[in-house]
Amino acid sequence: MIIRVDTHVILDGLGNTRAVYRKLHLFDVALGVGNTMNESEVVEKGSEVPLPVETPIGKLGLSIVSVLSQSHTIVLRHTVS
Repeated sequence: MIIRVDTHVILDGLGNTRAVYRKLHLFDVALGVGNTMNESEVVEKGSEVPLPVETPIGKLGLSIVSVLSQSHTIVLRHTVS
């Protein structure tokens, strides 16, 4: 089985890595009798949401959202930080 990492990376103008986010909420669902879609079988889960990173256009937050109902996690994390 191939395991991949769903990752969002921000690089600066010199190509240096400024921030990295690896997807936290993996999409697993039962679609019906015997049919499932389990992202967790092929994607390695991340461990944390990084703080917003300063860029020439302002601060940017990183996220990968496959289901909009999960977006509250990121908003709450950065509101309290």
